[in-house]
Amino acid sequence: MDRDDLHGSACEPIAKELCELMRWMRSRGLPYSSWIGTMGPDPVLEAIQRVNRGPDYQPLDYGFDDVHIPWFLLWEISWICAHSDLKPGMKVLDLGGSASLFSYYLASKAMDVITIDINPVLVAAAKEVADKTGWPLQAKQMDMTAIDFPTGSFDRVFSICVYEHLPRSARIITNRAIRRILRVGGRFCITFDYQNPEPQMSISSPEDVHKQFVDPLGMKVLGNPVLHDNGKRYLVHPWFASRYKRLKKVLRAQLPLRSLWSTKPAHYSFASLFCERQGE
Repeated sequence: MDRDDLHGSACEPIAKELCELMRWMRSRGLPYSSWIGTMGPDPVLEAIQRVNRGPDYQPLDYGFDDVHIPWFLLWEISWICAHSDLKPGMKVLDLGGSASLFSYYLASKAMDVITIDINPVLVAAAKEVADKTGWPLQAKQMDMTAIDFPTGSFDRVFSICVYEHLPRSARIITNRAIRRILRVGGRFCITFDYQNPEPQMSISSPEDVHKQFVDPLGMKVLGNPVLHDNGKRYLVHPWFASRYKRLKKVLRAQLPLRSLWSTKPAHYSFASLFCERQGE
């Protein structure tokens, strides 16, 4: 991830369109989820995410609703869209993106969008927006590890910063299904946390990306064949929040006591991956 991309010719026009879309939706009372997948105000989570952004965070000069959609998310969406060769009428699947700004943007561009999510609140919000706007958007409650679509259903499959929240085994299971549901020539395009120090994230090297994504997918990597790390780190790991979550799991015997000390504060970033399904 590079903030400078948001002032470049590929990403800036898309990011500005996203801001206009948010402004349009807000003026009509249409809900979209925050960058951490919540709906509506949540002062505690918002306080945690302010720490997550780090002390040097600066909003974009052309941004809108920076509380819920910081420039990090604008980068993820605009970077993915700028490098996915999108066209109206494409059938696309957004994994874990119900009620997201990304899925709404694709639908507003006349793509046939299906989103899946395990959160019924987000699924319901997406259905509400689809009904009110008439966008070609369907939302389904579904587990990513149990994708239930026919073979060759989609031109594009996307996921914006969701995979790091899945266990490593679940990532591999999901990725093995992606090739089947993509058409020949279809693309799988994602963003994810890179070098987030939480142990369950565990996407911290080019080797991790290859083992968890490229190998299970069995598809051609587009762009750099090996993850390119520009060395820039923008986010700060909110270690105190993770300790609170872990303490609850320790008390429920879901994690060992030592897990409370297994992560140190650290900076991390987001990364992207683009793959294409080749012919048999």
